[in-house]
Amino acid sequence: MAECKLINGVFSLFIQFCLGLTALFSLIIKWRCEYPRRTYKIWFFDISKQVIGQLYAHGLNLAIALYITNTLTVNDQCQWYLTNYLLDVIIGIFLSWICVRFCNYLSDTFGVIIPCFRMWKIGDYGEINKYDIIEKCDDNILENVYSVRCNYFTQLLIWIVIITLVKLIIFLTLILTLLHPLDSFGKWLVKPVYNYPHTELIMVMIIIPLILNTAQYIIQDNYLKKKITTPKEGLLLNPTNI
Repeated sequence: MAECKLINGVFSLFIQFCLGLTALFSLIIKWRCEYPRRTYKIWFFDISKQVIGQLYAHGLNLAIALYITNTLTVNDQCQWYLTNYLLDVIIGIFLSWICVRFCNYLSDTFGVIIPCFRMWKIGDYGEINKYDIIEKCDDNILENVYSVRCNYFTQLLIWIVIITLVKLIIFLTLILTLLHPLDSFGKWLVKPVYNYPHTELIMVMIIIPLILNTAQYIIQDNYLKKKITTPKEGLLLNPTNI
């Protein structure tokens, strides 16, 4: 009987490409519908962190699924990709939120004393829009441009580290310790399409992620972007200009 393979020819690669497109499309729709809307540059910085992080997490999920099926004698790769993905959405989002809050706490507490901690304020990149057009090579302008880039790449690195840490926690504390119960749960999830590998791959890579990615990206975007408090209203808003 044919088995569902995550990496097996053009069809599986096409399905993974479609997964990336649907994820990006959901992020664009969210940005177009939000109010107040972030400027394009701020949105690009926020979303690119998620896109790069999601590509990295997707690679980790593939590696974990392949490791389990090849090393721990569990057969169905798609089943374990789906199981691992659900753990990411259910538990990983919460753990990531805790890590982001901790980084913001370090920035707020130690940023004044230790300047490098200022870059740990997730979603705060500095003066992005102030110098859109550079008419002369002023030292202050160049320093600001350098600072914005440093803040962005520092936060991107922090986000990658957070994803890695969360994946390790889930893998070591849940997957390895609850391997057989999770295997039974995964078999139950894919049982209706188990005999149809292409259908199973579409369900695992497109249908379910399309539904869950929307919720995941919306939740993650809410704590990966900067929020400001207006003095008059005391409301948390997304900045249109920083």
